[in-house]
Amino acid sequence: MTTTITAEEFQQGMTLPQYLERMTMNRDRFVRAMDAVTITPDDRAVLERLGGPRYVMVITEDWCGTSLAYVPFVAKLVEATPGVELRVSCATKTRR
Repeated sequence: MTTTITAEEFQQGMTLPQYLERMTMNRDRFVRAMDAVTITPDDRAVLERLGGPRYVMVITEDWCGTSLAYVPFVAKLVEATPGVELRVSCATKTRR
């Protein structure tokens, strides 16, 4: 199954700071997990190989343990890679 997110839908997503501000669960754990992430040149190369511009949409919820395990890495990777933009959308608000 392929789902396309339009440019307008992407722009409606939250930036990482907006998402962190909105979080009511696991915020401290999320921030600690981000602080613990180290991005290597090999990690950055994964996104750089795709060319640009690059857009990353994360669909998550703050209560989701799996997201807590993976989204901090993705956020740090985007932060460390010029030309990549991240937006976060809550799963309950995303169209099906």
